[in-house]
Amino acid sequence: MPVADEITINSAVQRCVNAWREALTRKNCKDPVDPGVWERDYAGKAYRKALPWLSTPDNVDAFIACVAQGLAIGAIDPSHATKLLYAAQVAITSRRGRLQADKEARAETADRAKKEASTPTPSPLGKSGGEAAVAAPQVPSSPLSQSRVPKVPAVGTWETTNPTLPTVQPQVPPTPLPPRKEDTDAALAAGGLRIRA
Repeated sequence: MPVADEITINSAVQRCVNAWREALTRKNCKDPVDPGVWERDYAGKAYRKALPWLSTPDNVDAFIACVAQGLAIGAIDPSHATKLLYAAQVAITSRRGRLQADKEARAETADRAKKEASTPTPSPLGKSGGEAAVAAPQVPSSPLSQSRVPKVPAVGTWETTNPTLPTVQPQVPPTPLPPRKEDTDAALAAGGLRIRA
């Protein structure tokens, strides 16, 4: 009695071969053993469309078997076969990577569960129970003494309280000089306009 995988492989290969034969029949091929170029191309596309998807390990095995059978009967060109077999290789590698990642995730989850099971959970009531569990936590005081903490003056008082800064009176910006007549005439002449006085 054949194994379940062999049935899947055999049925996939048979489906591809049937697609090949039906395509040759549709093209009215006289010699199915040695079809012409156009018939071979048409039937080869039908054969490739019948290939199983690369979704499960069984399908990958069936896919590889179909490609090998397609090479043997001439349904798949060797240049196409290398690409198809490379796709199967990528699917196998991807599946291995996914299985390895799942295995590592399960191991990490198991380690975390062991660690949580071995660590006892502290009681929310504390050791003595009662009011101690409800009281606010005690925060230790700052290690810096209050005398070493510098005092920051209020906004706007720094200038008046700092003895190292010289006192400077605010200054008014100088008023601009009026434009000279020579400069105005030169600018207008450069622009093509003249003002006659």
